[in-house]
Amino acid sequence: MGIAGTFWLRGNARRSEIGLRMSLGASPRNILNEFLIESWFIMTIAWLIGIIFIFQHVYYAGFAETPKVPDSYEYIQNQFVPHFLIVSLIVYLLLLLITFIGTWIPARRAAKAKPADALRDE
Repeated sequence: MGIAGTFWLRGNARRSEIGLRMSLGASPRNILNEFLIESWFIMTIAWLIGIIFIFQHVYYAGFAETPKVPDSYEYIQNQFVPHFLIVSLIVYLLLLLITFIGTWIPARRAAKAKPADALRDE
């Protein structure tokens, strides 16, 4: 909801820019791609910063230590690095899906606006 709201506001705030770009020949697909690439970039940077802090917290909290139970290291959930990487990748993909859905809806609405209407509102 936060991502959709943020890009909804960004789409409305940049409405005159979108209208100007469309009047100069940009297609709605170009506008949509610009919003999606921008949201991917912002989400990836935020995720990378978050991963650094989470890795340090998990490591210093002691969750990275191997379990004391014999023969339990063979399970992947007991191996810190592969488990952390797999969970982080799953979280990244889910965040990416949510980000694209939350961005696509308002960006599609902004890209469908007629250039004259967008420029007249400003």
